[in-house]
Amino acid sequence: MENVQVQYRGAGGASKIIRNLDLALEKHQTLGIVGESGSGKTTLIRAVLGLLPPGGVITGGRILFQGQDLLKLSREERRRIRGRRIGMIFQEPGAALNPVRKIGAQFSDALCAHFPMPKQEARQRALDMLAKMLLPDPEKIFTSYSFQLSGGMKQRVTIALALALEPELLLADEPTSALDVTVQAQMIKEMQRLQQELKTSIILVSHNMGVVAQMADRIGVMYGGELVEWGPKERVINHPGHPYTKALLSSIPRLDQKERLLPSISGQPPRFGEMPRGCTFSPRCPEAVSICAPQSPGRFVDGWGHMVCCTKIKKGMGWTSYPTSKEAAGI
Repeated sequence: MENVQVQYRGAGGASKIIRNLDLALEKHQTLGIVGESGSGKTTLIRAVLGLLPPGGVITGGRILFQGQDLLKLSREERRRIRGRRIGMIFQEPGAALNPVRKIGAQFSDALCAHFPMPKQEARQRALDMLAKMLLPDPEKIFTSYSFQLSGGMKQRVTIALALALEPELLLADEPTSALDVTVQAQMIKEMQRLQQELKTSIILVSHNMGVVAQMADRIGVMYGGELVEWGPKERVINHPGHPYTKALLSSIPRLDQKERLLPSISGQPPRFGEMPRGCTFSPRCPEAVSICAPQSPGRFVDGWGHMVCCTKIKKGMGWTSYPTSKEAAGI
């Protein structure tokens, strides 16, 4: 992505949701995106497929997929890419499945629309994928309606449906949120195995830093529609540079700590359309200084490709200015 900007337009005017965002993902890797609710994570991945809700408009930038700008494609060209080359796991599995059609029919429709195969072959591929998702009795699931399944089952069905098309890029919006901890761990291992088998790249959106830390090669931290930090997983987790990232990591429960109360981030995330001047995190930042509020923070990167967007980071000591959007790579 290069300098991507997204707005929501309504009766009260236009609100910028994603602002000047640059992002890159290499083949066969996983990029985890974390941040509080309302930081723009879901909007970001929906913009890739052109699936923004009513009022959502991409007002600038480029979204590159294998050198092709997705924003310049026609509706029919995008339809051929959706599902087959770029798949998506939606945050709410109940809304992603058709309640008046059986699970098997939805698998067959998707597979036959993108692959020249008989329905019997599509059926077998669907059953195989449902079995890989650790679903009990795939035959029964295949002949069920979505409302007959539990939330965890529906979540695994949507993951199976997305992966059955063998996409080159998978957009996963909270793919394990409806699963209990034990099944979640099993699903993560199975998704990683299938990723290696299918050579799929993944953009994973999650509130769960543990899931992101286990699956991702690189981590991006979003706040107020901006990417405030991103880089190799080990650098972001072990050497966080942005105060917001530090606050998120400190709020994770740890078994080796006996404190009863977890630290929390004071205040509330900014409302879109009412963003503070300068650094958007400065009203809540425990490390803020006088220049943070009026001055837009610079973006700096170290030798590991670890980027931090913070006024307190200075050139030198291993940090240099981050490349402009024109120099940044695309997906």
